Amino acid sequence: MPLPGLRVSRDLADYHAFIAADIKDFTGNTDIDNRMLARRLPQVLDAAFARSGLDFSYLDFAGQAGDSYFAGIDYHKLPHLIHPLLDHLQDVLAELDTEIGGRGPRMRLRVSIHIGPLPGDDDPAGPAAIGKAMNDLHRLLDADSARDALQQTDPEATFVAAVISQRAYEDAIQTGACALAGGRLAPVSVRVKQFTGAAWLYVPKPSGQALHRAFMCRDPDPRAVRSGAVQAATDPGHALGTTASGTPVPTFQIGTAGQVAGTVTGPVAIRQMIHGSADPTSRRNTPSQPVIKDSPTGDISNGEPS
Repeated sequence: MPLPGLRVSRDLADYHAFIAADIKDFTGNTDIDNRMLARRLPQVLDAAFARSGLDFSYLDFAGQAGDSYFAGIDYHKLPHLIHPLLDHLQDVLAELDTEIGGRGPRMRLRVSIHIGPLPGDDDPAGPAAIGKAMNDLHRLLDADSARDALQQTDPEATFVAAVISQRAYEDAIQTGACALAGGRLAPVSVRVKQFTGAAWLYVPKPSGQALHRAFMCRDPDPRAVRSGAVQAATDPGHALGTTASGTPVPTFQIGTAGQVAGTVTGPVAIRQMIHGSADPTSRRNTPSQPVIKDSPTGDISNGEPS
C-alpha cells in the first residue's frame, strides 16, 4: 500500500484514433445559417464514414461545439481515418455544394487527425476525451497551414485541408498500413499556443493559387529542392537579384503540385536555368554554363487567412 502523499503509477487510458473538423468562416454567417451548418456537420461526417467502411454510429466518444466536431474510434482504424475518409469527405462536401447550388452557405472544413491515450465513454477514469492528446488534436486543427490551404485554394473545388500529427503519420503512413502515399503529404511545422511540433498537410483536391504556384517556379537543380518545401534564396552576386531600392528579392521553389506553399507577398524573382550557348549570335548550340535569368514579378498572393 503506497504511503500517503506519494505519487503512484497508473494504467494508461485506452488508445484511440480521433478526428476533429472545423467549419471555415463560420463566424461570418448569420445565426440561422450557422445553425444549419452545425446540424449538417455530423451528417457530413457520417456520410464520409459510411463510404469509408467506418461505423459513425459506434464511436468511442464524440462531441460538438458550434462549428467544431470531434470523434474517436478504435485506434486500429487509424489508416482508414486518413484514407479513404479524407477523400470521401472532400467528395461529400463537393456533392453537397452542388446540391445547395448557392442557396445556402458553403461548407469547407479544416480537419486534424491524431492518435493517443484518452478515456472513452465507458472508461471509469472519465470524463471521456479529456487529456493532452485531445488538446494537441485541436492545436493541429488551428494550424496556419490548414487555414492557408483553404485560403489559397478555389472554394468551388477544394473543400478539405487536413493536418495529420507526426505520431499518426508514423503509425499509419510510414508503416504502409494506409493506402495514401507519403509523397502526397507535405511536412509542416505547427505552432499554436503552447503546442509546437511537426505535422503533415494533406489536401485531397488542390486547386487555385496553391496549385498554380506549384508549377510556376521550378528550378531543375535538384540541390535546390529540400523535401519539396518552399526554399528562400538570394543571389548577392547577381544584379537582378535586388529591387530598384536595393532590397534583396526573395526567390522560391515548390517541388510538388500537391503541396501548398505559404503566403508570399512582395516582389519575387523567378529563376530559369537556360542551357546552350550563352551567345545569342552564335550559330552553334554547344553546351555551356547555364545562364540564370531573374524576372521580378509582382505580388502573387491575395487575401488573409481565415
